[in-house]
Amino acid sequence: MDNESLSSNSQFPKGKVCNCKYSKCLKLYCECFSSGEYCFDCNCNNCFNNSEHEETRSLRIKAILDRDPFAFRPKIPKAPDHLVVEPAAHFKGCNCKKTKCTKKYCECFNAKIPCSSICKCRNCKNTDIDKPKDKNNYTPPINEYFKTLAEPLVKKIEKYEEAFSEENSTLCEDSLAKITEIGSYEKFEEYFYAKILLMLNGLS
Repeated sequence: MDNESLSSNSQFPKGKVCNCKYSKCLKLYCECFSSGEYCFDCNCNNCFNNSEHEETRSLRIKAILDRDPFAFRPKIPKAPDHLVVEPAAHFKGCNCKKTKCTKKYCECFNAKIPCSSICKCRNCKNTDIDKPKDKNNYTPPINEYFKTLAEPLVKKIEKYEEAFSEENSTLCEDSLAKITEIGSYEKFEEYFYAKILLMLNGLS
């Protein structure tokens, strides 16, 4: 993307609106400027990203392109909507030093994706771990979850044990074999959770 094409792209209104206060909208963190468009109905102050200041704007674009020919290329690849399932990967990571990647100056934060291993940021707070958890999307502790799944089987075992403890009770050979194999509920529970943990760790 060269200086000429950036100017020609700026003739039409766009959907993005910036809020730049001190940069005159001539920095890459201005959404309008970085996308090669003029500001239009924005909330910015002392804006130079318009046709009235085209000469200053063009010189700024040229200086940026001389330093980095890919500066105006999107840092985050855009895929068709029907292919987007998860946030896209980075073309190029951010270099934030003081903002902890929590301001719109950060390309990753601005694109609503977590910083990745290719970023060179410091004291980053824009990670999956730092994202607020949805309180409505509660996942119970794993032991409670599997205890719920095992409840029908546990009740069945308790019935076997109860019947076995009654005097003069008669059990079929199949029931007796199950009791002998599993033993008490405590032994079953220990075996069950050990098996689940092995399965989750891919060791079984």
